[in-house]
Amino acid sequence: EKAPCSVGILVSRFVHQRDSPLRLAMIFLGGNDDREALCLANRAAKDSSVNLVVYHITTNNKDEIQDVDTMLDHAMLKDAKKECSNLKTVIHKEIIVEDGAQISSILRQMIDEHDFFIVGRRHGIVCPQTKGLQGWSEFSELGLIGDFLASTDLECKSSVLVVQQQQLFH
Repeated sequence: EKAPCSVGILVSRFVHQRDSPLRLAMIFLGGNDDREALCLANRAAKDSSVNLVVYHITTNNKDEIQDVDTMLDHAMLKDAKKECSNLKTVIHKEIIVEDGAQISSILRQMIDEHDFFIVGRRHGIVCPQTKGLQGWSEFSELGLIGDFLASTDLECKSSVLVVQQQQLFH
């Protein structure tokens, strides 16, 4: 809760075979932790044996308030696309959802497509994309998306890295 630096929790399930590319997914909903996770994913993508898909999961809400965090999210995603534009192993996809039920369905569909997921913890952030997932969360230290992917009920064989950026203010 009060880590003096950025931290990550790894749920290790997948053993990477050196002769095949690592299929890495980064789930981006927004916020400090997701921006930190995106930095790690971009760093990993510079390895030619890594295929990265960045999923920007957003809502169709055009009335969304453009606060500082939202502007930082958009700038970070734009910079990430630009930084990796010359890499053929990086794909950015935007997925529009309405609630947690829709995102859980999408995550269920993608678990077999990836060997490794990087997600932000997103501690304390409530948003339409995760509405309804709070009631199912077992381990708050993994955040809603990390907890969902790590759940034994999902039967996900992929490893999951949950990232929390250093919290300067409490």
